[in-house]
Amino acid sequence: ILGSGENTKYYLNDREVTVDVFLHQKKVWEELSVKTTEQGIYLKAVEKRIDRLLKHYKMDEGNPLRENKERLYEGFGKTFTKK
Repeated sequence: ILGSGENTKYYLNDREVTVDVFLHQKKVWEELSVKTTEQGIYLKAVEKRIDRLLKHYKMDEGNPLRENKERLYEGFGKTFTKK
């Protein structure tokens, strides 16, 4: 958002958009953020259950959910590094 009053301009990335488009996208981002948080909580609970099962069967290493999450974070982090 740049400016104020009647001179206010709304941007998504480098593209100027209308107020309606900007507010709609803001709403979508907020809803997505809530869903992402809920999924993260659910996955954390599942990860703990898997850890308890692995510990019960004396297989402390190798939680596939945790390993997959770590690989995803590594890949996600690489998207922000300069080439």
